[in-house]
Amino acid sequence: MRKEHIVNLQGKDFVLFAGLLDEAHKKGMCRVRSRMRQEPTDQNGNNVIFEAEVTLKDKDGNESVYEATGDASPKNVSARVATAIIRVAETRAIARALRMATNIGMCSVEELGGSQEEALLENQPAKMTQAQAQAINKELAQRKMPIPEAQAYLKATFNKTATKQLTKDEADTLIAYLKKE
Repeated sequence: MRKEHIVNLQGKDFVLFAGLLDEAHKKGMCRVRSRMRQEPTDQNGNNVIFEAEVTLKDKDGNESVYEATGDASPKNVSARVATAIIRVAETRAIARALRMATNIGMCSVEELGGSQEEALLENQPAKMTQAQAQAINKELAQRKMPIPEAQAYLKATFNKTATKQLTKDEADTLIAYLKKE
């Protein structure tokens, strides 16, 4: 699994849906199907249930099928996606089936729900802005700083290997450092 497909939220690793898809394609994914098993109604608390099926085909043409379910309701999703519970339930079901098909035990970010999701996402530091990235690139170009030197500074100071991994605060620190030099 590529590093960019894993995020750490409050000390726990979660896989991104994109990473699950990437791994499934590597393992011969040939089909993904999903079906709504329960529509949201007032009687069921607007709970939606989806079933997903992921099929992998090996080099000999043998198929393996992995099934999973996913649910969503206004009570188990964050407020920002409460109007999209059908899509959330389908994505959760597919993510679970992909995890089974690829033998990935860690939970996907998309499977998180409600207050747990909000709490984890709230505590994530802001990402570097496009303006900060441009300022860093400009400062590095003006100083003609060799790439290995810039990488060594990033590693020693932020434990990062590329500027695109910086948070907004880290980018501010780097920009201030480069302007002093």
